[in-house]
Amino acid sequence: MKLSAAHVLEQLIQLKVVKKDAHKSLETYVTLSPQHPWEDDKGWLEALNPRSFFSNGSHPNMSWVPEEGQPTGYLDIWFENLEPNSLYFAQIEVGSDGTGSFDVRPVSEGASLNFAMISATAGFYQTLLAPLETVVGGLGLIRVIRDDWVFYEVTLLKAA
Repeated sequence: MKLSAAHVLEQLIQLKVVKKDAHKSLETYVTLSPQHPWEDDKGWLEALNPRSFFSNGSHPNMSWVPEEGQPTGYLDIWFENLEPNSLYFAQIEVGSDGTGSFDVRPVSEGASLNFAMISATAGFYQTLLAPLETVVGGLGLIRVIRDDWVFYEVTLLKAA
């Protein structure tokens, strides 16, 4: 279950990631998924060692299941043409067995290392939220690493 931008903003205020009066709304910049892995001048996905890839059906996804002797796979989420000194949040829709944690990190110079996880529903489906506070050169990169997980989509939201 994907959270609305208003609900995400409410959660960010409760977690004290953003100040109540600092931002009035979140606007969608781009949404990427296995069905739509890139958008010109906005962003793209790069996956290392996904076990399966389903771009059709009601729940397109990529999944990672560890195999003995294979490196852990990961997902790089690239964003481009971002405005410097703007505040962005990557809303990442994933699934996992609920044990362990996701390793989610901005991988760009000057990017915030703050990370908040908001669980949209109990159990398998989860929403991860990773802020990018400063973007150098208009590019942003977030890497998601974990054994045994499923990726559904990411929406980059811009604070207005």
